[in-house]
Amino acid sequence: MNAHFNPFERIKRWHPSLILLHWLSVGSLLAAFALVLLREDLEDRGLRASMLDWHRDLGALIWALALCRLVMRLQVESPDHDLSPALHLFARLGHLGLYAGILAVPTLGLLMAGAHTGHVALFGLQWPSPLGHDRDLADTLQDAHEWAAWTLAGLIGLHAAAALWHHHVRKDGVLLAMLPVVRR
Repeated sequence: MNAHFNPFERIKRWHPSLILLHWLSVGSLLAAFALVLLREDLEDRGLRASMLDWHRDLGALIWALALCRLVMRLQVESPDHDLSPALHLFARLGHLGLYAGILAVPTLGLLMAGAHTGHVALFGLQWPSPLGHDRDLADTLQDAHEWAAWTLAGLIGLHAAAALWHHHVRKDGVLLAMLPVVRR
């Protein structure tokens, strides 16, 4: 930990494409959570259906963004923030959990939608369900989707808390490395 930390001195930044994909993912995740939570309080069936369609579309976008991020992470070196082996391990496990959740939640949701209706509607197009029409399976997948979504929300909360801990306690530039704009 640096005793006299200047946050703008030699910030080791992530690749700009990864920063962009990160914040697009954050915005999409927030919008997807908001849509599904807000629609619960609505009585207008048409608006509820539209919000669910947007939620599904965002899920597919989130899934695609996660794949792009994974490909980029394999090609781009991550900034070295001088973490202890234990912190490095926790960071790796945390990121692994986030990626697993970000890929699993939309996958479960789309499989659930397909099992519920026999097709999946994405971006205004209808796709055949890989699972066919099976209401019992749809109910099971709905439970798994909701459980995974709340688990992902918890992981995202831990991730944000860790970033704030790095910034305010360790003062090591980890948070600044992922911010879209850093003013000196």
